[in-house]
Amino acid sequence: MYDIDTVKIVTEDGVEIIGDHYKTREKDTPCILMLHMMPSNRESWKSLAIKLREKGYQSLAIDLRGHGDSVIKNGAKIDYLKFNDQEQQEKRLDVESSLLYLEKQGIDLEKIGIIGASIGANLAIEYLFKKIFIKTAILLSPGLDYRGIKTIEIAKNIKPNKSIFIVVSEEDEYSFTSSEKLHNTVNCNKKIEIYRDAGHGTTMLFKEKELNENIIDWFKTRI
Repeated sequence: MYDIDTVKIVTEDGVEIIGDHYKTREKDTPCILMLHMMPSNRESWKSLAIKLREKGYQSLAIDLRGHGDSVIKNGAKIDYLKFNDQEQQEKRLDVESSLLYLEKQGIDLEKIGIIGASIGANLAIEYLFKKIFIKTAILLSPGLDYRGIKTIEIAKNIKPNKSIFIVVSEEDEYSFTSSEKLHNTVNCNKKIEIYRDAGHGTTMLFKEKELNENIIDWFKTRI
């Protein structure tokens, strides 16, 4: 059996982030950081995380602040439904702390990929830009602006040595328009996959079964 460790990661502003670390037998395997959409939680990645592990990838799926089990900040309860835009944007600290956790686990930073859905996709492209060691990101249903986490200026500045795989469903109008703009803007290795009636974010993983394999194949050739 493989290990799944439920971990607690405390952010610099005192939020207790709960995550599932899907470990492989070998500690030096690549690792995928998974960032869910609203109103979801880390469980939305479970099926993909298991498939990735079967192919030799470990992953860390976290509950972003105010979601799932990540509901304590400095001893007080928090709920994303009550967040203003600034509080939504503080989810960046959850990503930062998760990457620090992976580094402390001894994972090679050059072997970290990132996948996000909806607001998690916007965070994913932001950290692809921010962190020189992250070489690739997969964006499920990104937007140009989710609660103040904006992507178009970031897209203009992604380095050519990085890569982005965008996945969207045609009827998901705002995300579809945003995805096309992002795909046309980035100047790096890129791919866009467009479905029809597949839903939003991680819903597409269950509607379009081949998408899981396409995601695995993307990571396989890039980290």
